[in-house]
Parts: sequence; C-alpha cells; structure tokens
Amino acid sequence: MRFLAKRVFFGVLVALCAVGLSGILSACGGNTANYSSICIHNYKSALVEPTCTESGCMLHVCTKCGDTYRDEEVPALGHEAKSEWKTTSTQHYHECAHGCGELLGLANHDWDNGVIEVANSCDTSGKIIFTCTTCGFSRADVLPAMGHNIQGGWVASDPETHWHFCTNGNHKMDEALHNWDGGHIEKAPTCTEEGSIVYSCMTCGRSTRRTLAKTAHNKSNDWDFDEHEHWRDCLVCGDEFDRGAHEYSTSYVTKEPTCTEKGTLVSVCSVCGGYIKTEIPPLGHEPATKWSADNLEHWHKCANGCGEKLDSAPHTFGEWERYLEPTCTTNGIDKRTCSVCGRAEFSTVDANGHRIDLDHWHADESGHWHECENCDGKFNFEKHTLTVKETVAPTQTEQGYTVYVCDVCGEKVKGDFTDPLGE
Repeated sequence: MRFLAKRVFFGVLVALCAVGLSGILSACGGNTANYSSICIHNYKSALVEPTCTESGCMLHVCTKCGDTYRDEEVPALGHEAKSEWKTTSTQHYHECAHGCGELLGLANHDWDNGVIEVANSCDTSGKIIFTCTTCGFSRADVLPAMGHNIQGGWVASDPETHWHFCTNGNHKMDEALHNWDGGHIEKAPTCTEEGSIVYSCMTCGRSTRRTLAKTAHNKSNDWDFDEHEHWRDCLVCGDEFDRGAHEYSTSYVTKEPTCTEKGTLVSVCSVCGGYIKTEIPPLGHEPATKWSADNLEHWHKCANGCGEKLDSAPHTFGEWERYLEPTCTTNGIDKRTCSVCGRAEFSTVDANGHRIDLDHWHADESGHWHECENCDGKFNFEKHTLTVKETVAPTQTEQGYTVYVCDVCGEKVKGDFTDPLGE
C-alpha cells in the first residue's frame, strides 16, 4: 500500500510538471522574471493510501506554486494473511494480502509417516511420498533396493538351465544354460554298435547322457600305397576305402644339377604323401655375356656358377694412345685397349719439368721474376734494385717526378711526384 500511495503522490507531481514552471510563474504574477508575488493557490487533491504499517491521508498540491498540506488522516491497515499456504521444500507460510511482502506464520513442515507410491524390489528402488499435515505440501523420497536374499545352492531341476532362488522377491535369478564339460565316453560306438557319452554341468553338477550313433568306418589317418595307387583301411573291420591313383601336384629338387652332374627331382602325391624320384639332366656350361679378365688374358665365366673359364685367350692390345698429358710437375698417362674384351692397360709418361729462360726477366712496379715457358709459373721473384736515371721538373700544368731504373732487370719506375707550378 505504501508503494501505491507513493505512485499516487508522484502522479500528482507529474501533472503539476505538465503545467510547467513558466505556467506556474505566470499564474503567480504573470511575469516569469518576477515570481515573488503572492500566489492565489489552486489546490488539487489526491488520496495517499495507508499501508500495513503506515497511515494514509488526503494530499493537497497547489498547481501554481507547488505548495502542499495534508489532512483526513487514515490509520494503518495492519497485516492480513491470505488463506492459501505458500511453501518451500522445508517450510510453509502465508503471504500478506496487502502485498507488503511480510511472511506470516512461517514454520517448518509437519511430515506424516509417508505413503509408498512405488514399491522397491531386490534390484530396483521404489518411491515414498511424505505430506505436511499443516499445509498439504508433499515430497518424494527414494526407497533403496532391498538386495537379494538367496537361500541354498543351485536349483538344477531343468534339463536346459539352472538358477538361484531369492526369498525376498520369490523369483529366479542368475538363470543360465548349463555349462556342460567336454563329456566322457561311457561306451565307444563302433561300426556295428551305438555308444554313449555323459556330460556334466561344471556350474551346478547336473549330468545328462546322450547316445552316440554308430560310426561309419573308422578310416585310418595313414595311407597305404604302392607304386601306382593309394588307399586307407578301416581300423575296426579292415575294409579298404578311397583307393585311387597318385596325384603328383608338388615337386621339389633334392639335388641341384650342375654343369657336369645330374640332379634329383622328388614328386609328392598330395593325397597320400607317397613320392617318386626322377633325374634332372646336367646343365652343361653356359658362357656369360660379359668378359672377365686379368692382366694377361680374358675369358667368359660359366653363367651357371661352376667357376669354369670358357673361351680363354691372351689380350689383343692396340697401339698406345695419350690418355692424360703430362705437365711440368705431374706425370701423364698412355693407354691401350684389348680389342676383344675391352680391358685397358695404362703406362706412365714422365712430367715435362719447368722450362725457364734465365736471361729474360718479367717485371712490374712491385718487382721482377722469371717465367716457365710451359706453364707460365713465376720463379725467382725479387724486388727492384732502383737507381735514379733522371729527374723531370714540374711545369705549370704537369707534375714533376723522378725516373728510376732497376739495375737487375732494367724496368723503369716513376716516383717522388711533385705538384704542378700553377699560373
């Protein structure tokens, strides 16, 4: 209610603002620059509603100058609880009907003993509903599974399955097919009589007996054979079965043939394992395409790998040819080639040695030396031994300088330059 009263009050103020400050001033004196004149009030009235804890009144506001006064006081309403309950998960209360937000009668829930909605079982949980006896609010709790209560061992009265019995739920559990072992022969069947085999369940111990049909014939796993045929005998009655000619589908060499000796081929029957041996003729020598050679002769190796030398003969060399020219300091090489096998033979050619003209000097400004006429190598380098030959005086435009001559090689060198004289 306090919030409602404030809304009414501020509504009046907004209406006054709509008139505007200049309107108020004009009404008071007609001149907005002089608003100190006495106001002839024009009051507008609005009711300020009382709240649960505060009184209300009639509020009067002048629309010209904003002057206010109150009268007709209204007493506070006091709290008034709504009839319906409000709840949380743990408490209940009434809201105030006047909208002040006060929680009236706030208290914890008074739970009853609960009602089972979904019953729990051995392996599934259930649900129980508790209700507050004051406000009627309900909550749901989980009833945990009871777990199994197995009495005794395996029940094995069924020929196909066994199980345990739970007394909590009066039901079968762990039901499974019998876990039969490999069985043991009680009586072996023959070509003329049936047999029997007994199986036992390795879990519950139940046993069962089954009939074994007569065998056909108990053929031996081993074949009998002669040079042309093979067959198998029945181990019980001795009859022959599966007689047929050998099938030689697999062959392998037990001795490889060489160029001069025979080899051996074994052919095996894929049915009975019997075998025959046949000879492989000698390979004979086969010369390789490429020549082999040493320093004296050439030959063809046997391509079969026996090591025999075929077509052996001395080399047929051609004329010597220059393969690498000698220099002043390194030897040269001559080469000749066999016209049959292509083998090359090499011979050393001595180095030429340097050829130097000691009577002729080569020179530049740094010094003088001798050169090899074969390789242009420089030898006997020395700095010049200089003697003054002439002095050239400077002119107005040209530098002056001294001409020196080397006493060893005769090379002329200019030096000791002086500046031009100028005008």
